[in-house]
This record gives sequence, C-alpha cells and structure tokens, in this order.
Amino acid sequence: MVEPSLGQTLAFTAEQVSALGRTTAELVKARSKRAGGNLGAGIAAFAVALTLLLGLIPLLVLALVAWLVAMGIAPAVAYLMAAGAALLVAAALALIGRALLRHATRSLKDAATIIKDSLRALRGASAEAPPEASPHPETDPR
Repeated sequence: MVEPSLGQTLAFTAEQVSALGRTTAELVKARSKRAGGNLGAGIAAFAVALTLLLGLIPLLVLALVAWLVAMGIAPAVAYLMAAGAALLVAAALALIGRALLRHATRSLKDAATIIKDSLRALRGASAEAPPEASPHPETDPR
C-alpha cells in the first residue's frame, strides 16, 4: 500500500479543516436563528405584560372591585384584592419573558463557545502542521 505524500496529506487536512469550518458556521447560524427567535419571543412577552398593565389591567381591576363591593366586601379591601390579582398576572408574564430571554442568551453563549473552540482547534492544527520543505534546499535559511 502506498502512503500519501506530504502534499496530499496537507491537502486532505486543509479540506477537512475547511469542512469543519463550514459545518461549524452552519451550526452557529442555526443556533443563532433559534436564539434570535427566543429573544424576540421574550421581548414580545414583556411587551404584552406591559400592554396589559397599562391598558387592560386597570379596567379589569375596576370591574373586580365593583364586583367585590357588590358582594359586600369593604371598598378598601376590594381594591387591595384586585391590585394583588393584577400583580400576580403581571408577575407571571414577566417570569415567562425572563425564562425565554435566559434560554435565548444561553443559546447565544453556546454558539459563541463553539466558535471559540473551533478557532482554537484550527489554530492548534495549523501550529502542529509540519513545515513544508523548501524547493531550494541550498537557499533555505534553516
């Protein structure tokens, strides 16, 4: 069996490193796209929470207060109960938004780690590659 020449080995190595780079780029692109979607969903959840607090919640709170007062509860207690219910809804939406944002940032950190590891591996592979023989040994300064 004939062993490949140094040039063939280096060409094969360069081809494999190039394929690794392309595959890594595709993986990072896919992860970033997914993380971007989660990031957008998290921001949207916070926007919905804010919209509810600023728009719908006051109306619902007033309706709840009116119902509680009609049920015989003192107005001050009814207002406190309604405010607590509104706070719980807003807190739940904020927690959902925070969870989505954490997931998105974790995915982005994973993608960054993959890029760093791949670059380290590529640098290590190029540092370990044997130097090419000089075509003119008599002028080689080594």
